[in-house]
This record gives sequence, C-alpha cells and structure tokens, in this order.
Amino acid sequence: MSRSPSRSRSPSPRRGPSEDRVTDLFVGQLSGNVTEAHLEEVFNCYGSVKQVEMPRGGRAGQRRKFAYVSFDTVEEAERAMDFLNGAQLDGQKIVVQPKQPPRRMFSLSFSTSAPPLRR
Repeated sequence: MSRSPSRSRSPSPRRGPSEDRVTDLFVGQLSGNVTEAHLEEVFNCYGSVKQVEMPRGGRAGQRRKFAYVSFDTVEEAERAMDFLNGAQLDGQKIVVQPKQPPRRMFSLSFSTSAPPLRR
C-alpha cells in the first residue's frame, strides 16, 4: 500500500480583516503592586501607548488584577503581545492577549402566566 506524496505545509493564514487584528490588549494576572504608570512604562517599549485602564472594583475601590492597554497601531499591539505574553512583571507571570468585545448578558424573560402547581 503506497501513501500519497506528502504535501508541503501551506503558510499559516495571515490574520484577516481588522476585526481579528486589534489595538486593545487585555493584560491579566497582575500583582497588586502594578500601577497604570508602571504598565505604561513597560508597554511603551513596544509602541506608542494611547491609554492604560485598570478597572477598580470590589471593596474600597481596590484595583483588580487586570488592565487594558491600547496602542496606536495593530503592529505595536501585536509586538507587545508577542514579547510580553508569559513574561514576568513584579514577580508574576502575566497574560497578554487581544481584548475581547464585551459579552452580551442573556436576558431572562418571564412568562406572565405561571405554570400550574403540582400537588
């Protein structure tokens, strides 16, 4: 039994339209000591940072352990993601990935007529 001739691998597909290529990054697994200024300093090494946002929440408005970093160009964001995803920042291994669009919350619709009660 003979095998078909092996085919060379085709190059991996380039990222498609702009919806797949983002300038906004999610940065997770941050230590509590990391600040917006610290993130801006680190990420500016890979391009021009437009904005750093660290949402606050929980009790007393404490910083959460993630942030969003926005770049001017897709290439800068991709460079930062390539170099910083899995890197250590303040002793923590961080996650850097494209920011996902907000998820739509499902809505519960309640019927006005209740089902009959079982006895």
